[in-house]
Order: sequence, then C-alpha cells, then structure tokens
Amino acid sequence: MEIYKMKQLLHILICITIFICSCTQFQLTRTYVYNLELKGTMLDKYVDKENHNTNKFFIEKFDNTTDTFYADDFSNLWTYAEIGDTIIKNAHSLELSIKKLNGENKVFNYDNPSN
Repeated sequence: MEIYKMKQLLHILICITIFICSCTQFQLTRTYVYNLELKGTMLDKYVDKENHNTNKFFIEKFDNTTDTFYADDFSNLWTYAEIGDTIIKNAHSLELSIKKLNGENKVFNYDNPSN
C-alpha cells in the first residue's frame, strides 16, 4: 500500500512539473512574439525536420536582410500564407498581418487562435 501511495505522489509531481514547464514555455514564446518586429516578403515556407518538424517561413525583410519565423504559433497561418505574401508583425503587438498578392489581407492574433 505504501508503494502505491509513493507512485501516486510521484505521478502527481511529474504532472505538476510538466504543467509548470508548459506554462513557462508558452509565456516565453508569447514574449518572443510580442517583442518581434517582422516586415517583409515570404520567400519560402518549409517544415524544419531537424527542429521537431517546426513550420517556418523564410522572409526577406524590407531592409534587405532575411529572417526565419516560426509559424506554429498562429492558428491557420501556415495554411493561409503563401510564398510571395507580405508579412507585417509590429513590435509590442500580438497581431500578424498577411497581405496576399491579390490585395487580400488577413490579421492573425496570437491571443485569439480561432481567427
């Protein structure tokens, strides 16, 4: 009976640890997205197999530098965005705007993944 209680306690501690780590990771990601400024044109979109199959955009910024954006954080962004689209993500905001070549524009909000 004592071993059973120890196993239960260990299981509860593991669950609490996983929960805390998950919340911390979410907050770190949210802070990264909030501070990020990204303005440019998507040159490529790909799945980075070496980084846990992360969805990424390769972007040429308007200042002629390049950057990589992790697209997993915004719901439906990966399927909506296409090569050639303009991406605007202002610093100190949780919104990212995609402007398509045909002029269509859609805003994705990190805090509201149902957009």
